[in-house]
Amino acid sequence: MPTGIYTRTKPVTLETRRKISERKIGTRLSEDTKLKIGIANKGKHNSPATEFKKGVTLSREIIEKRAKNHSKEKNHRWIGGRFKREGYVFVMDENSRRKEGYTREHILVMEQKLGRKLKPKEVVHHIDFDTENNDISNLHLFSSNGYHLNYHRNLRNIIREELLGNL
Repeated sequence: MPTGIYTRTKPVTLETRRKISERKIGTRLSEDTKLKIGIANKGKHNSPATEFKKGVTLSREIIEKRAKNHSKEKNHRWIGGRFKREGYVFVMDENSRRKEGYTREHILVMEQKLGRKLKPKEVVHHIDFDTENNDISNLHLFSSNGYHLNYHRNLRNIIREELLGNL
């Protein structure tokens, strides 16, 4: 085989480059390659449409106007001010102590029955352990979390005795 510098016999066309890039779709890049791409693209925009947004800050007035135009019923994702998270039902509440403006529904139900806000140490317990069942007949108020935990401890002991007693 002769030695020396070889030239390409066939020039690389746009069609050939497209085929090569299609073959690489779905392949994983090495960390070194990602770093090189990042350095090459530093300061560049991914899309010409986003170029005008770089460095622009919106005024407080515009932000508040946008928030007002997309709040509650005007927002396409509005679900009536109720959602479930961590097994509990949350309801929108203007007087909420939480910054999100939502309160757990069982707390609101108990406060409505009592006619006052709950004290900071008071705990509302679901009797049937179903946290989505917020009927007042299913709720019990403990004066502190200590009493609430004691109730669960005693209940666990009773269940344990029943199970071991039947063996």
